[in-house]
Amino acid sequence: MAERSFQCFVCCKQNAAFFCCKCIRNGDFTSSRDREVLKERFAEKKLQFYKWREECNECDRRVDDVFAVSFDFDQLLDQFNALLANVHILRKALKQRSEANAKRKARLNEILTEKKCIKAKQNKLIEKITMAQTYVERRKQSIAKRVDKRRTVVEEIKEATRERIIQLSNYVFPIDTYLPDENPETGCITSEENTPLLTFSGGSTNSSSIGGNEVKYVVIEPWLPTNGDYSAYDEWVSLHKDSSSLSELGQRNPAFRISSALAYATQFLSVIAFYLDVRFPKRLKFSEFYTTSSTNGNDVFLTEQEFADKVAKLNINIIYICLFQNVPFQLIHPKHTIQNLKLLDPLTADLGRSGSINIESKFYKKIKQALYKDLIITTGADLIDFDSINESYDDDLTEFDWESLPYMPQISDQTLQSQVY
Repeated sequence: MAERSFQCFVCCKQNAAFFCCKCIRNGDFTSSRDREVLKERFAEKKLQFYKWREECNECDRRVDDVFAVSFDFDQLLDQFNALLANVHILRKALKQRSEANAKRKARLNEILTEKKCIKAKQNKLIEKITMAQTYVERRKQSIAKRVDKRRTVVEEIKEATRERIIQLSNYVFPIDTYLPDENPETGCITSEENTPLLTFSGGSTNSSSIGGNEVKYVVIEPWLPTNGDYSAYDEWVSLHKDSSSLSELGQRNPAFRISSALAYATQFLSVIAFYLDVRFPKRLKFSEFYTTSSTNGNDVFLTEQEFADKVAKLNINIIYICLFQNVPFQLIHPKHTIQNLKLLDPLTADLGRSGSINIESKFYKKIKQALYKDLIITTGADLIDFDSINESYDDDLTEFDWESLPYMPQISDQTLQSQVY
């Protein structure tokens, strides 16, 4: 009968024989492998292991004793080599430091040499600075004297300019204020034919108030309305444009009167600009308001657009020179030509002033809306080619830019008549 086998819980194999706990505890058991012929108990093998371990430890102690001397020698050799490496590194560092010190010493010598040179230059510069300070102080004193002298001269020029402008407005270009029923020559109206203070409307002459303002400005002899409404010029020209000869109608009419007054105002403004040394933003000659003669001998008046353009230029130039003379912009009206021109007075303007112009944006917009729409936009074909003109261009342009005036202060015994009203 075959032996019954059970599974071992340690090796998980089927075995027929098992050892009890007491045998296991005492080591009285052998290997479970069947192939081993000489089976030794576990207790015997354990004793053999202890003996072998003691022998190994004894061998290790003997080897340690043999190699102890050699190990100490190697350790000392390693320490010696490390110290030699440290010495080599220190010598190299010392050499580098010596070289660096030599370079620093050489640089120090250079710096000391430069310092001596700079010190010498500094002494020379101090002497020059002292001389320059002395010179500057002298120049400051000289400049202060010249500034005072210049201020005095500027004030004298300003006073002389103011005096010339006042003389110009009082004697050469007098501007008077009259009511509609008052004659500038006699103080009263004698007839409608011999007074210049009449307004043309609807083909007839009559005394009227323009815009509710009855005051008229008389420039030398011809007069203008205070509100700057010169539509009478265009009305008279449009009504008489079909006339065979305008010269037969005489020169005592709104067209000649208004153009003459505006020409006088333009000439007056040009002379003021000459005294003030001012260039106008718009170029305008007084002769541009005059009529021209056609091939058949008839007078040719300005068109409505041309007349508005020239009036706008005149108003812009007057406003510019008023602002240049510090006239309060609250007193300036864009289209009141003569009223703005009369603001060039010592009471309202700083006559003779020079400098920049300050203008507020609101006032500029007001001027632009009132005047710039009447200006004629110049095309490229109308521009002047300054490269192709000769040197006498300015002389040609300024020719006939002045004419004799009827009322001169040095002529007291003569009475000259104006050629146009």
